Amino acid sequence: MGILRHRAVADALVLLAVAVLLSTVAISYDAFDSIHAYSHEHDAAQIDEIFVILIVAGWCSFVYAIRRLLDVLREQRERLRAEGDASWLAVHDPLTRLPNRRGLEQRLERPSPIVGGVLYIDLDGFRAINELHGHALGDALLAEVALRLRQLFPSAWLGHPGGDEFVVVFEGVALPVMQQHAARALRNLTRPARLQGQRVEVGVSLGLAALPQHGETLRAVFACAEAAMQAAKQESRNGLRVFEASMRERQASRAWIELALREAVQNEVIAPRYQPQVDLKTGHLAGFEALARWRAEDGKMVPPDIFIATAERLGLIDRLSEQLLKRACRDAALWPAPLRLAFNLSPLQLSDPRLAERIIAIIHEAGLAPERLEVEITEGALIREAAVAQDTLDMLRAAGVRVALDDFGTGYASLSQLARFSFDMIKIDRSFIRRMVAEEKQLKIVKSILGLGQGLGIEITAEGVEEAEQAELLRSLGCHIGQGYLFGAAITPEEAATLASRKGEVVLAA
Repeated sequence: MGILRHRAVADALVLLAVAVLLSTVAISYDAFDSIHAYSHEHDAAQIDEIFVILIVAGWCSFVYAIRRLLDVLREQRERLRAEGDASWLAVHDPLTRLPNRRGLEQRLERPSPIVGGVLYIDLDGFRAINELHGHALGDALLAEVALRLRQLFPSAWLGHPGGDEFVVVFEGVALPVMQQHAARALRNLTRPARLQGQRVEVGVSLGLAALPQHGETLRAVFACAEAAMQAAKQESRNGLRVFEASMRERQASRAWIELALREAVQNEVIAPRYQPQVDLKTGHLAGFEALARWRAEDGKMVPPDIFIATAERLGLIDRLSEQLLKRACRDAALWPAPLRLAFNLSPLQLSDPRLAERIIAIIHEAGLAPERLEVEITEGALIREAAVAQDTLDMLRAAGVRVALDDFGTGYASLSQLARFSFDMIKIDRSFIRRMVAEEKQLKIVKSILGLGQGLGIEITAEGVEEAEQAELLRSLGCHIGQGYLFGAAITPEEAATLASRKGEVVLAA
């Protein structure tokens, strides 16, 4: 753009110099008078008419050039505006009109204030709103939160790095004042909102860290604020935590788990273990559920809920799940028929339209009959990716694979899922089984689920069976399969193969 501008200026200067030179020569030699006299002497040649035409044509050309120049200037402005819009979109979220993750990175790279801090905000329950009411209402909620933050902190730097997270950067504000601001934000953001004709309420977890108390740079303080937010999120809904030194250990532990998990997935260290599932009517083994287990290099077991959630956050869940399913199918192919293999799918996997194809390819490669595999899916996964989930389940069931609705009764719309999708099994969540003997209300819920399953002709599995009294009560109520520590914890592939070889025997507690 600068080169073109310089060239235009140079052309204008040259043309101006030529015009001045020609005008000077014409004036010096009385060109106009000579032309006028020649025109009178040669009237028949109509020299004057020719000059009139040339003058008119010159003025028209001048006007045309001006109009084209205006067009060029307009196009240049539009191009600059488009480039500005593209630059703006690169560092901003168009929904909330706040800086995005890249914009946050640019802010963290700038010189840090002497006094200031970071307030890290995470919305609690936002995923449930998306699942229940759709992404349009979720987007409206994000825009509403951004608006409230602008009203609360008109002079602070605000950012929306992604998902349901927001960041406030304070400059020239001491920690006690920032704590007051954070408490005000907590009260304001938890107020119900009226969006798209619906009353929407969401919780928040806030983490606060300050310069220079918690770090020497804004980037360091940002990491501390995130750690404080995670601590608030683990403790309770609608919480505010100021960073403490002990949180660094949890932050370091999280970073270690992420690094170690990448290596574990790369080296296929995480392995399946198998928990027995028992036919409550006969007491015989019905199959096993594959459960992921990870023993770290230091010999300690990493809890599945931690590394599974980390794998989902890091985008490793597809690879990890595929590794586990391949190994589990190879192990299950060695068990005598009709012992079944139950395998959990992550909700994030259902966003893949080729999931069913990959599962079918894996069981064929392992030599496992499709009807001996049972995939377990939670209700939340079905709500989040309903269209893709429908196609996936249809393909799996058409291939002979059984489909189970896991953790029934703990989701958002259990009955609607039974009406919309086809299932071969319902798994009653352990939270109902645990208290069914002591609490009449829980027993009624279990009876209702069993009656519903029997009415629909769907097999029922009860999870978390730990006492003989629970197993006997479930059997008397018509529950088909029991699973829990009463029948055994998750065991190695070798132990599972040994137990499977004695499938005709009654399974005793471990």
